Amino acid sequence: MQAEVRPASREGVGRAARGAILLTAALGFNALGNLLFHVFIARGGGVQNYGAVGALLTFGTIGTTLAAGVQYAVARGASISSASAGRLLRAGYRAALPMLLLVAVLALGAWPLAAYLRLDGPLPVLLADAYFAAIVVFSVPAGILIGQNRLGAYAAVSATGTVLRMAYGVLFGWGAAEGVGALGSSLLTFVSISAIALLVLRIWPAKRRLDLPSALPSMVREGTLGAVLSALLWGAWSLPLLFSRHFLAPTEAGDLASVHLAVSSILLLTAALATATFPLLARGRRGGAAAGSVLATGAISLACAAAAALVGPTLIHKVYGAGFTAPTVLFLALGASVTVVAMVTNGLWAAQALQRSVAPVSWVILLAIGGEVVLGLAWHPDAVAIAAGPGLATATAGAVVGAWIGVLKFLRGRRDEAAALRQALALHSADASREGAQMLPHTVVGMMVHNEATMIEHSLGAVLSERAGGHGVARVVVVASACSDGTEDIVRRLAARDPRVTLLVEPVRSGKASAINWFLRETTEPVCLLIGGDTLPAPGALAELVAPLADPAVGMTGARVVPSNERKGVGRLVHWLWEMHHEVALRHPKLGEAVAFQRVFERLDTGLLADEVNIEHLITSAGLELRYAGRAVVFNRGAGTLGDYLAHRRRNHGLHLKVAVATGYHAATMRGANIGPAALRNLLRNPHRLPVATAAIALEVAARAQARYYFRQGMEAGIWRPIASAKRAFQVDFETLGDERTGREEVA
Repeated sequence: MQAEVRPASREGVGRAARGAILLTAALGFNALGNLLFHVFIARGGGVQNYGAVGALLTFGTIGTTLAAGVQYAVARGASISSASAGRLLRAGYRAALPMLLLVAVLALGAWPLAAYLRLDGPLPVLLADAYFAAIVVFSVPAGILIGQNRLGAYAAVSATGTVLRMAYGVLFGWGAAEGVGALGSSLLTFVSISAIALLVLRIWPAKRRLDLPSALPSMVREGTLGAVLSALLWGAWSLPLLFSRHFLAPTEAGDLASVHLAVSSILLLTAALATATFPLLARGRRGGAAAGSVLATGAISLACAAAAALVGPTLIHKVYGAGFTAPTVLFLALGASVTVVAMVTNGLWAAQALQRSVAPVSWVILLAIGGEVVLGLAWHPDAVAIAAGPGLATATAGAVVGAWIGVLKFLRGRRDEAAALRQALALHSADASREGAQMLPHTVVGMMVHNEATMIEHSLGAVLSERAGGHGVARVVVVASACSDGTEDIVRRLAARDPRVTLLVEPVRSGKASAINWFLRETTEPVCLLIGGDTLPAPGALAELVAPLADPAVGMTGARVVPSNERKGVGRLVHWLWEMHHEVALRHPKLGEAVAFQRVFERLDTGLLADEVNIEHLITSAGLELRYAGRAVVFNRGAGTLGDYLAHRRRNHGLHLKVAVATGYHAATMRGANIGPAALRNLLRNPHRLPVATAAIALEVAARAQARYYFRQGMEAGIWRPIASAKRAFQVDFETLGDERTGREEVA
């Protein structure tokens, strides 16, 4: 059961604002305590020892970010559900289990990591690992307090942890070798506040809201995703500590660690805003509040970074000790980095609360961590360069993802333009109407058919109804070859109503080229138009098709074919195939299914079997141009089964091979140099079609290989065998040309 989505009230916004102020104060106290904790460690152990301690305390930073994924998943569950604290705890610790298993895996790497950090043994690393685990354990009760909007209790528990950490530090000693005292103090702190938080939940349970459902969201999936993304992002922020310890001198690494840990306080401060607004976003789904939270995070981070750059160098030198030097430029570099990281972190939790835009934020984080790894390993001349790495990598990742989203929106806009073009097809261009009116009265239409009873009436009716400037085609000649399904009777009935129709009956099939030759012998008009009996031209398509022939230099035109198949199963392949024909034909005319040509030859070579490609060869041999009439849209039905699809593609390529060998003429779609760029253009506009394109390309390669094999073995087929799955009736809504039967984007 899904939680009801409610608009947040002014009271909710005010509560979030008060919570943000309270948490900012509490986390500011924690940040100050964290800074003093590190100061005491630095002064007690010295700059060389502090470099190792700072790197190991990074486990706490990464642990906090991993735990944040669990914490906010639990918080969302507590925000939108009336489940009891006990149920929330059980669900929360199930969500935390993957993180705790990760802790066990990290423990196995304690020895090699100790060697990488130049430590004497694995104990400090194991303590850091346990510190990590304690933070994850605390995240579950903390998330319940946040989700129940008990921000005061959460702030009090967090502040108590700061006090306890300082007390444990005094007890264990600040200068313990290689950070054992500091790590032990941090571990005990989170064990203690976890116990306190659980006690609070037990002694002072929250009032359960009866207006909320009791069901809980999937915390394991949500928590794991948030944990991984948060850890990757904050891992990118923490990598400079590891890079500096490995690539720089120990004193330089210590200086960078002191500034890094000081600037990390900004992340604690800005976390208050994300935490306070999380219940509001989870319950109210307010996108505006999320954007405001991200922008406010950036403003606060910049202000804090500027202040740190002004006073930080002096404070580091005086507070940490004389051995530490922290130039202003180092503060500026880390300040810029922390601002970018803080904004993306806030954006991550806002996306999790809203349960939208998670994918773009995820891509930013994945690209950021990858970019930081590459940048840190390849470019580490000094501490400033290493410090700037997280900001540069994350900002670049954000720019890349933002640009990609912009491109997708632009392409969606281009697809929206396709709807306008579909509507414009009913009007067509003024030039086409004028020239079509000039050419149609001199055009004879030929239909070569075999058992086309399902569509012949629709197709022939569309041809006869075509008008441009009040004129239609001169004649329509139907050559019916060995029809046994009533096709001839349908044509005779239409001929009785329109004297322009002539029926020629061929008792035995002799091939399409032979039927075309009969058609040519029986007609004298200067312009011939061939269209299948199963092909349905859009209104105005024939005028568009013959209009270019008004130019004496143009000898042949071809229409744009759009399948009527639904975009599912084999239909996806059929659509992609004809889209490729369209892409190729726009630059290198490949004409078929519906063509018009000037009568510059008397007959076709029947031995070649092919029709349109054979005509292309004869037209170009006469010195005339081919012209693709992309606005002349005709519809037909492609293969409906995979077997028929492959047979159709194999047969087509076989016919093209036959013409190429006999005449030297190659169809445009036979050249890989034409197909490759066309496929790329289509995928750039429609990247979601990559799986379909991959399957279609693989099948095309297989069909062409088989066609070549058949051709070399002399096994090419003779007369075309009809494709049964394509012989189905269909209709097209020419009012919109936009319903699912015709595909939503074919006429773009």
